[in-house]
Amino acid sequence: LLYSQSYVRLTPRWYKIPPQEQGKLIGVGEGKSSNQDVALKKAIMTANVQLAEQMEPALTTITTRLNALAKGDEIVLQRVTRIRTSLKAELKDTRIVQRAYKKTKKGYTAYVLIEMNADEIKSSFIEKAKEDTVLREFIVGL
Repeated sequence: LLYSQSYVRLTPRWYKIPPQEQGKLIGVGEGKSSNQDVALKKAIMTANVQLAEQMEPALTTITTRLNALAKGDEIVLQRVTRIRTSLKAELKDTRIVQRAYKKTKKGYTAYVLIEMNADEIKSSFIEKAKEDTVLREFIVGL
């Protein structure tokens, strides 16, 4: 893993104003704990929630097209919902770009910046849909 890590006295600028990059989803998170590793895990969870929220528009576009191709078939809708939920829970191919720690009186505050390639969302959805015997026939149109 290639990323920057440091100990800071102030909240990092990249946390306050996350960078924007074409084709990337960016999530930042903050976690506090008396244990540095726990603080980092909390920060990663917060950043992952941001990534999952950012995935929603891309997933909506894909699933709307798929539902149109399936003409509102209830079984297809249920399976599409299941895949959407699992993709948001898995968050594959994320990477930590920045992390920083601030020592406080109560322990540590961890900050992370995580990124994910936006193109991975569609390909991950299609990959999962290919595994489903009902959805397989509809994904050709995506």
